[in-house]
Amino acid sequence: MQQRAKAQDLLKWIAMLTMVIDHLRFVFPDSPALIIIGRFAFPLFCLAIAANVQRLPSNAAINHQFPYLVRLGIFALISELPYRLLRPDADTLNIMPTLLLGLLICFALHYQSRIGLLLAVTFSGLALLLHPWLMYGALGVLLPAACLAGLRYGHGFILLAMLLSALCNTSFDTLSTGFNAPNTTFNLHQCLLLFTALMAPALGIFLLRQPIRFAVYPVTGWGYWFYPAHLLIIYLIKIFKYQLIKL
Repeated sequence: MQQRAKAQDLLKWIAMLTMVIDHLRFVFPDSPALIIIGRFAFPLFCLAIAANVQRLPSNAAINHQFPYLVRLGIFALISELPYRLLRPDADTLNIMPTLLLGLLICFALHYQSRIGLLLAVTFSGLALLLHPWLMYGALGVLLPAACLAGLRYGHGFILLAMLLSALCNTSFDTLSTGFNAPNTTFNLHQCLLLFTALMAPALGIFLLRQPIRFAVYPVTGWGYWFYPAHLLIIYLIKIFKYQLIKL
């Protein structure tokens, strides 16, 4: 159990690092490598959610997880302002609502009951209604559940998680132009984006199954603050860079 917890913390660190690298594209927009590496972040966060749920006893009371849900909801609100500062033209909410709905579906499926299945279908329907405003859309909401199934049942569901991860990223701005623009060749950069998103869940599950023999600093409650804080810091760096260019 201790080694597994270390692997989960390492997974979260990699997810946070690749998220920061991804968002640095707002400071260095001409660096495509940042975007490619950044395609690891969302699938790994979904997998981290699934791994946390998988560790829960199947008979644990769902109300014990209520603080977890409340924290995600609170930080979804807190994160919206720095997200809007960094991306004033964004047509979706920040990533937290997507992860929150994904977590709700994971909880509902984890307890393996008729009520749980009904709740999972209800939350999935809500994701469909909110699809235009959710980052990575309704498919992104389903990705944590696919990761949970991959952890629990193995290969077939790992492939499903990989497919969902790739499909989520077809809505990513830099990639979607390759699908939507007329007479546009699907270039190497777009292929690498898609391949990275495809492989992220499989590589993450492989990591979770490894014994980690070195110390990993635990990602605890402070991790919730990391998302809005890093958005704000990158926004300030972006403003500072533009001010320097003007001088």
